Amino acid sequence: GNGDLPLHVALATSGISPIVISTIVKAAEFAGGVPTSSGEMPIALASKQDMPNHTVKSIMLADMPIDLGMRLQAGSDQVVRRQHGHSWWHVAVDCGRKYEKVVEEILVKHATKSQIISLARTLGPNDRGRVLDSVCVEIHSLFKKHLRFYLRYELLTTVPPRCTNHMEVFHAIDHGTTEAPSPPKVDENPINRPWMDEGYTAVNGSDKSVVEVTFKEWVCARQVVLRCFS
Repeated sequence: GNGDLPLHVALATSGISPIVISTIVKAAEFAGGVPTSSGEMPIALASKQDMPNHTVKSIMLADMPIDLGMRLQAGSDQVVRRQHGHSWWHVAVDCGRKYEKVVEEILVKHATKSQIISLARTLGPNDRGRVLDSVCVEIHSLFKKHLRFYLRYELLTTVPPRCTNHMEVFHAIDHGTTEAPSPPKVDENPINRPWMDEGYTAVNGSDKSVVEVTFKEWVCARQVVLRCFS
């Protein structure tokens, strides 16, 4: 009579089996994004009960700040924001490295590069900071690992990506290769260098994608703009 859902009641039951929780979530996935009558999110109750990774993940996926895994379509944005109860913040920030494997699964199996950047930029409750600035060292390292692009580039989270007409635009840091050139000298014409010819360099993509690189001015560790065509 207090308005709580079966998932809420189950998660508030001491010693409840993860199998029971998983069964309820499978039958009513939306419940993971509905707070209890006292305002507590299911993910918080699940972490208190030390639920296993797969159970925590299934609850969290119902309350993500963005839609995950959507493919780029002409004229659309890959990042579709949703109303949420900060379950992502709870798992990635409040729980420290307790659910480190869950966070990595989200980044690897569910999110595109644009969506990883959005997840890193997501603000916490009461706008108390970005996820990437608030996570523990281990989770921060996961983000850095999965923001690498073709090994050479590190996608930046300071500027949100743009997605238009089958193209994604990222700001990135070019870490170069073992034969990467040094920044041009003041008296040197960068156009004379083949890798700077007309400001672009070719990067081999997959069979269905092309990556075009624009070199910006040499500010802070060789910043570049990546235009990725699908």
